[in-house]
Amino acid sequence: SDLFIGVDSAPMHIAAAVGTPVIALFGPTKENRWGPWGNIHTVISKAQALPCKPCKSTKCKGIALRSCMEAISPGEVKRAIEQIINKHSEFT
Repeated sequence: SDLFIGVDSAPMHIAAAVGTPVIALFGPTKENRWGPWGNIHTVISKAQALPCKPCKSTKCKGIALRSCMEAISPGEVKRAIEQIINKHSEFT
């Protein structure tokens, strides 16, 4: 693959390990600990302002449980894709 877009997962780490640019969407986990290593990757996270980050399931319930992921807009992901395409000549 030329680009991986996904959440904090094993496939994200595999993509980063083989040098594929990654756009990683992080919710309740710590992106500074579990994010992809390297400067070719982009991490999008909106959970910094939530009091339950990293996820504390005793505090986040119902709709709040998904708030950190739902705060990431499709437009933000699209802009991250465009930035990577513009930065890496192999996409053009």
